[in-house]
Amino acid sequence: MKLNKKIIVGIIVAVVLVLALACSYVYAKTDLFKSPKHLFYKYLLGECTEFSYDEFLNEYKNSTEKNYFSNGEFTVNINSEDASIEQVAEIVNNLKYTFETKNMPSENKMSTNLKVDYDNKNLVEASILQNGETYGVKSDILYDKYISVENNNLKELAQKFGIDEDAIPDKIEKVDLYELLYVSKEDRNEILDKYKDVVNKSIPKDKYIAEKNAETKINGETIKANAYKITLNEKESLDTIKSILETAKDDDKLKDLIINKYNIVTKNIPEDEKEELSKDNITDAIEEALENIKDEIENLDDDDNAEITVKVFASKGKFVKLEVSSNDNDKIEIQKYVKDDKNCIELISDDETLMKAEYKITKANDTEKVEGTVEINSGYDKTEIEFDINTKGTSGKGKNEIEGFISIKTDDIEIEIKAKETVDFDSKVEVETLNDNNSTKLNNLSENELKELFTDVSENAQNKLPSKLEETGLDKIIEKQSTKNDNLYNSYIDDDIEL
Repeated sequence: MKLNKKIIVGIIVAVVLVLALACSYVYAKTDLFKSPKHLFYKYLLGECTEFSYDEFLNEYKNSTEKNYFSNGEFTVNINSEDASIEQVAEIVNNLKYTFETKNMPSENKMSTNLKVDYDNKNLVEASILQNGETYGVKSDILYDKYISVENNNLKELAQKFGIDEDAIPDKIEKVDLYELLYVSKEDRNEILDKYKDVVNKSIPKDKYIAEKNAETKINGETIKANAYKITLNEKESLDTIKSILETAKDDDKLKDLIINKYNIVTKNIPEDEKEELSKDNITDAIEEALENIKDEIENLDDDDNAEITVKVFASKGKFVKLEVSSNDNDKIEIQKYVKDDKNCIELISDDETLMKAEYKITKANDTEKVEGTVEINSGYDKTEIEFDINTKGTSGKGKNEIEGFISIKTDDIEIEIKAKETVDFDSKVEVETLNDNNSTKLNNLSENELKELFTDVSENAQNKLPSKLEETGLDKIIEKQSTKNDNLYNSYIDDDIEL
């Protein structure tokens, strides 16, 4: 029986995910006396084992809990021969965005001022201010005070606007990224060890094979490398997945972790729309998946010889290639090599490059430069991404500077973004306080007062926006494009009449 594409992809993903559970292996630098199995995992997951998850989380938490002042700017430039976006490009290419942020997490206060210039003339300014659970926004062309909302009793406020209160929560809960990502080291190790043991028992040691001086192609050149591989037929793959699911079915720690993270990301979904996630329905879902796996195993033909091979190549003690193939000639591979002092990674499917990335990282003292390109080929369209990012400083300490450039190019359009920002963790920060003198809180207004407020806002915008457009010259561009659209419409009408 020949495996169809869906089954092949499923098995490849399952096998690679299963192998990834071995990230807790710790390897010495030397390969002497290592078994093929150990070497297979070493080169497959070597870089993964060097990543410190706890260090990453601690750095993130440290930087987000400190007061800081930041300012920066960014611009966008669009190049295209497509006439339909000419007006957009002409406007966007002359815009400049500058921002200034003050953050005081110790007092749960933050402010951001955004300024937009067109052709070096001020177009609009806006300020966002947060004090605890109250958020305000102010713009020079809309209102002379902050229009604020307290993050409480939102259903009552929704009723005043005529909005279905059942569609929103009474309070919008913040999703703490640290809380979402945090898993204790003890829990991670316990879960990884448990499923590593499952894989070890499911896949015999003699399935791992080492090949010395195996020939393979890297960047079009044939080289000799050490290869470490494992080959599983469809039944062996399904049996391994079945063993993992059977273990997960009774794994309360894993279920608690899944439920905890699910509840964090679904905080703001109304209870009547939110699907309940419990240990029982997780168990039910696993049992259903198990039944499907068992059915597939029972329906396998006795003469079925479909196989998946995962092969890892290492040269001079470093990973150079991952190859996943089936015995009916489907193949996916990832190559890693160095060319012109740049690290290169290629994703190749059946000898066609789907993605190629080249990058270089340069470090000196407290500065780091990351530059490179990424090419993505979908078979029909090709996208090229170029990036150059420079950072200076230590996150959470003193002054940090970042300056970056990114270009995204397709057959039809090129978008360039330039940005820079300075973040100072040592500066003294003061954030304005929202009060009755500088803010109008929507929660405290009646329906009639809300209507009056937004009538004032609308009138201010209608009175001030035209003069802003005239001062910057945007009115002429909009008028020119409107005339062009009218001419284009009239030409279509004339064509229809002639027909």
